[in-house]
Amino acid sequence: MATEDRAAVLHRLRSARGHLNAVIRMMERQAPCDEVIDQLCAVQAALRAAGCRLLEADIRECMRAVRSDPSGSDRDQALDRLASLVKAMGFTEFNWNKI
Repeated sequence: MATEDRAAVLHRLRSARGHLNAVIRMMERQAPCDEVIDQLCAVQAALRAAGCRLLEADIRECMRAVRSDPSGSDRDQALDRLASLVKAMGFTEFNWNKI
């Protein structure tokens, strides 16, 4: 993974950790539900952004493999890995036939 991708993912993960720590403190002090929910949404958004950046980085790596071996097994393995990652990220509406 490229250094800038790793740095971006770490930034998002640290952001998520900060928001999660805030949620825990809020629960401990019995903050209003709507405030807690807002922070939980921020945790989810930060985690989703981190996952998307990871996915983008892996897509770039897989595409390099596809370009270097466009008709071989490396291509098939790269595309299978991508399909798994996309599904794991919850992008169920993703249509591989459009690629």
